[in-house]
Amino acid sequence: MWKILKAVVLIALIMFFATFAVENSSPAKINWFSILIDYEIPLYVLIYGFFVLGILIGLAVGGGQRFSLWQKSRQQQKEIARLREPGTNAKIEASHYSSETFDKEQA
Repeated sequence: MWKILKAVVLIALIMFFATFAVENSSPAKINWFSILIDYEIPLYVLIYGFFVLGILIGLAVGGGQRFSLWQKSRQQQKEIARLREPGTNAKIEASHYSSETFDKEQA
């Protein structure tokens, strides 16, 4: 069921982008600080280019945060693996009891 739904959505997106490109194929003049003087490209290329550029900038900005979360996750997984090793349960239980608590329980 999901494969069919994905295929339908993919076909709809391809049709959208194709018709968008056909309808916006008129040339657009670009003049930027006299570097690109009267350079003409199709309007859809300009729009798709900025769309892709926006995605790349978003990935670059969010990439640092994702990387730090990935590192934190790896550290926590290592800690969990270390705590699951045999013999560590006794150490954990003993560390939860302070000497005062231990004295009160014996009295």
